[in-house]
Amino acid sequence: MTAIRPRSGGYVHVGHYPFGRGEVGAFDVYWSSTAKRNCLIVNRQNEAYGVPGDTYARIAPGGWDFPNCPDVGCDSGYFSYYAGPAYTPAGVDMTHRCVDVSGLVELNGQNNFRGYYGLNCG
Repeated sequence: MTAIRPRSGGYVHVGHYPFGRGEVGAFDVYWSSTAKRNCLIVNRQNEAYGVPGDTYARIAPGGWDFPNCPDVGCDSGYFSYYAGPAYTPAGVDMTHRCVDVSGLVELNGQNNFRGYYGLNCG
């Protein structure tokens, strides 16, 4: 199983945070020093990998409200592998700022939801 990555913009992987019963989901957080933005992908993994279900990824600068889909900071749908990429807002320099993320991976009628606050503050 290969995690999906942002396709452009020089993003580097800065964090992997599994969540859900059986770790069926994972937040993968990326940073671009060129764009000065963070990116989030929620990967379906383990027994959820390849199984369609509701999946979403939301990212926001630390302390901000999470965006609604289909904003640039949110991606949601009935996916088999991942949701995202979702990005922090353009024009907001995320250098030395934390990000908040939330996501959902549904599997067999069970919603596996998680939020993390204050990630990648460097």
